[in-house]
Amino acid sequence: MLSKLGKSNLLYFFAITLVGIIFRMIWVFKIPNQPVSDFKGYYNLALSIYRGISLYQAGLGWQGMGYPVILGFFFRLIGHAGILTAKGFNVFISACTLVIFYLAIKKMTDRISIVFMAYTILALLPNYIAYNNVLGTEVLFNFFLAGIVAIQVHDIRKLIKYPLLGITIAFAALTKPYFLAYPVVLAVIEWFKVKNLKQTGAMFLVVLLFMAIVIAPWTYRNYLKFGRFIPVSYNSGIVLFINNNDVNAWGGWIPVGRVTPSPELVKAIEAKGSKFGDIKPELEPLYKNEAKRWIMTHPLEFMKLGFMRLKNTFFSGAQDIEKWAMSKLNLSIENFRTLKVFLGISDIIIYCLSVLGFIFVIFNVKTMLASFFKKEKRISYLISVPTINILFFSAIFFVFEGQPRYNFPVLFFLVLSAVLCLESIRIHSFSGWGSQAE
Repeated sequence: MLSKLGKSNLLYFFAITLVGIIFRMIWVFKIPNQPVSDFKGYYNLALSIYRGISLYQAGLGWQGMGYPVILGFFFRLIGHAGILTAKGFNVFISACTLVIFYLAIKKMTDRISIVFMAYTILALLPNYIAYNNVLGTEVLFNFFLAGIVAIQVHDIRKLIKYPLLGITIAFAALTKPYFLAYPVVLAVIEWFKVKNLKQTGAMFLVVLLFMAIVIAPWTYRNYLKFGRFIPVSYNSGIVLFINNNDVNAWGGWIPVGRVTPSPELVKAIEAKGSKFGDIKPELEPLYKNEAKRWIMTHPLEFMKLGFMRLKNTFFSGAQDIEKWAMSKLNLSIENFRTLKVFLGISDIIIYCLSVLGFIFVIFNVKTMLASFFKKEKRISYLISVPTINILFFSAIFFVFEGQPRYNFPVLFFLVLSAVLCLESIRIHSFSGWGSQAE
């Protein structure tokens, strides 16, 4: 793929990649940041793995195990488990992700203006730089997500492609459990591309099978440890519950103790020898059922909360950078002003990407709906991949929880959508998108 670039384009690719890596390294070395909240938990779990504790004994199960386990084994490989080592792991993974994203974009379109505009934004995007300083799932999950997209859009033998997709999706799901649903997204994108139900069905089943095979050992471990069928983690019930109730007014995380439970929920929890507010694997179905009951009886309020969650995720700027990626700063007044200018520019970038990205989605949903009823009208990956992925992530956030940090895996699709949107504006016609339908 790189060999097909001209000399000047190849030079630009290496230059912008190098600049992106250098910015990531500068941020890690110059911006102090200590792991807090979930990130501190991930780091402590990785330390446990590094020190030799077995995966059965490790306190894993509440969240996806992918990041702390992989980080822990990376610590073993390096022979050092410092915070800076973990950030170095992030920088390496982030650099690899950049190249994979480039390969995916280049396969979806030969228009070099689109390829390099999108790649430049991805390399220099403040969020993608800053999160190398965060010991969380974001950078690793983006690596798996980039791999999934690249594998799907490339012409690989199906006997290799489908199992490889299943394996990669499994690793992504072990990192962020909601990705267990991703084979459906993959199948929808593929169907719009080939309009062959048999081929799409075969791909879906093979991908699902290999995903299940990879995840099965962890699911079995959870069954032995918790006595329940838990494919990856058991936090979905409590997350759904605290985000959908009478007292949640803004669609974000609130302490479970602030929620007023129904008498039925309290009784069911006490029947299991626990009390309301306890977070245990066996209580997950009870919290989840209570949340579902509230959603069914308060559909309008649920819709309001869902709207606020999308707003919190996509239209809150880049406030997550300051909150999660740059703690412990002790700045002079002059440097403080510089910081606020940087954060202001980052806010503008995120707002622009979100606005253009959703405009792109709205226009192309119409195109895809028209294609749904016309067998001969196929939709290229350049249209379906960003559109359907943005819709998928939006649906997850709409139902469960929204905060600026959660837009991280969607930024690639927003960047691609925004660049396509700008390219269409440049040629003075929105019909440029429709030309991607086959």
